[in-house]
Amino acid sequence: MKRQRLGILIVGLLTIGTASAFAQASAPAITDLARGKITGPINIDVKDASSDVVMNRVVYDAAGVGGTWHSHPLHYVTVKAGSMTIYRPGADGACTSKTYTAGQSYEEPAGTHIHEGSPDVELLVLYVGVPVGGAVAKDEAAPTGQNCPAKLNGGLKRTELARGTVQGAYQASATGDSEMLMQLVTIPPGASLRGWYSSPAALFAAQKAGSITVYTGDATSCTAKTSTAGQGRFVAANQAIFVRNEGSVPSEVYATRLALPVGAAPRVDAKNPGGANCPDVAAAATPSPATDLPRTGGPEALMMLGLGLTAAGTVVAGLSRRR
Repeated sequence: MKRQRLGILIVGLLTIGTASAFAQASAPAITDLARGKITGPINIDVKDASSDVVMNRVVYDAAGVGGTWHSHPLHYVTVKAGSMTIYRPGADGACTSKTYTAGQSYEEPAGTHIHEGSPDVELLVLYVGVPVGGAVAKDEAAPTGQNCPAKLNGGLKRTELARGTVQGAYQASATGDSEMLMQLVTIPPGASLRGWYSSPAALFAAQKAGSITVYTGDATSCTAKTSTAGQGRFVAANQAIFVRNEGSVPSEVYATRLALPVGAAPRVDAKNPGGANCPDVAAAATPSPATDLPRTGGPEALMMLGLGLTAAGTVVAGLSRRR
């Protein structure tokens, strides 16, 4: 009798563990990739009807890739590790240099420059206002002024994390010091980002995979806009939104917040505007029941279930034989 009770207890514990695995598989995840402080004001004013935002990871390249003079569209850089030195020509033709280290971010206007990094350098970069489908770097002639190196021995290598096309013009600015924060956001089907919220920072997002639907509105009504892979989005600071994955596959989004007040939380809970078609906050906190069991993907949860049931069967069978 005691062995039967022990078997039931073990099966129950395994079942709870398996259920926990399902719950974890259904939860959205936000991963901070890099955060750094920008000294001084920043200003973004993109007037194009459509343009791309591009998010890159940049590391040291001993072969010297990127170690020549080039230019980019307006971009923002956070040094996640190591250090990076950049040379820029001035109005008099002479070059000045500045070194940025881990935890620092900066705004780099469109223009010619050259840079080199320490062997352990890792940068996260956001390019804004990029022509749709256009390159983020262009080779330029080397300036001949004082302190302008013709070429650097060690360059940097760029890897694209995500790229998305944003429809419409947008503006963002900071009058003093602020922060840049780049994140990776993954949302399972049916799940949301814990209801309505806003941010004190401007948000630039590029949809890497799947889709997300973003609701905005007021006490009269809410509108929804869905982004799919290859599309981008700009959300102004302090705009209340509700984000949910209404598709059938996991959503993967790279998001960068700019002009974030130093030390501020990137998320501030907001009230439901209350208009027609505005999702309910309570319903937003929990994924829909259909996503409690994975429909596509979710191999980890299925594996946990299989292992749990197999172990439970082995335990019960062993106890039965001992009877």
